[in-house]
Amino acid sequence: QGPYVLKTWDHQSQMVFEANANYANGVPPIQKVQYVMIVEPAVAFEAYQSCQLDAFVFSKEQLKTINADPTLTAQKKTGPGTLVFYMGFNTKLAPFDNVKVRQAFSLAIDRKSFVHDILGDIGILANQFIPEKLPGHYDDLKDTYQKFDPQAAQKLLADAGFPGGKGLPPIKWSFSQNAQTQTRIEALTGQIKDTLGVTIGLDGVEPKAFTALVKNKATTPPLFLLGWNQDYPDPQDWYTTVFRSDSTVTHTGYKDDQFDKLVTAGDHELDKTKRDADYKQAAQLLNDDVPAAFIWFAQTALLVKPSVSGYQVDPTDYFFGQHHLMSLKYTPGKS
Repeated sequence: QGPYVLKTWDHQSQMVFEANANYANGVPPIQKVQYVMIVEPAVAFEAYQSCQLDAFVFSKEQLKTINADPTLTAQKKTGPGTLVFYMGFNTKLAPFDNVKVRQAFSLAIDRKSFVHDILGDIGILANQFIPEKLPGHYDDLKDTYQKFDPQAAQKLLADAGFPGGKGLPPIKWSFSQNAQTQTRIEALTGQIKDTLGVTIGLDGVEPKAFTALVKNKATTPPLFLLGWNQDYPDPQDWYTTVFRSDSTVTHTGYKDDQFDKLVTAGDHELDKTKRDADYKQAAQLLNDDVPAAFIWFAQTALLVKPSVSGYQVDPTDYFFGQHHLMSLKYTPGKS
């Protein structure tokens, strides 16, 4: 058993963990950890500043305030993350059933400027599905369509039969509604309009309703924003779990027999070299077929109160941060 036991899980509200008295390494010094789910980051930041929270995942929106305050600056903790954000396409619905349209949309996004201007460099531009330094990330993978190339994007859209966006059906980009995410979507749709001349409507959806939408193949929007964070450090948890055609995690509708064959082989292969070769070919297929445009890899960026001593950054902190918009409250144990 691990150091903590889940005692309370109020969906969309909080998760409460209590120290495990039977933990092999001894009872943890913090008796209770409460993950508070707060939809709006600005509200969570105010709660942190007023000492209602002990840890808070920050982003560009809070950087100016943090950097201007020596006390807050001293509480910054940063490190790598294990989460990727991507623009997903429902490949079963027009116009994204056309691979050239998907490729054009991906090439229209300037990931570098987005990470700098919108994220405040709290993130790394993505050119493939799995973040850097994790098993299944390939430094020599061809980025193909997972990069910024305006001229190629315009040509592809014209080759698909939609020069300058003419003839495209109305497109909405669905996302889990909060002010921070909307700012990001506005920036990305603005880039696509500037490059391709395509106007995309914003479809902010209440978080719980959005989750229901993308979990149901029948209601998956044509265009949506999602993130994926690893459950365990292995390519199987990425390629197979998310993009194999029988996946129940996301519903891009992507089905490629060669991709399915490669990831299934990789899942069962015991020889590390052969296994890695299978997953690398599958990763290249994802980059070429573009069922999703990979935009940025997250980084862990937290404020932690000095009362929480000995805190060490864990890459999975980002999973319990902005992806689920949680903040933390700790209750010390008996000394």
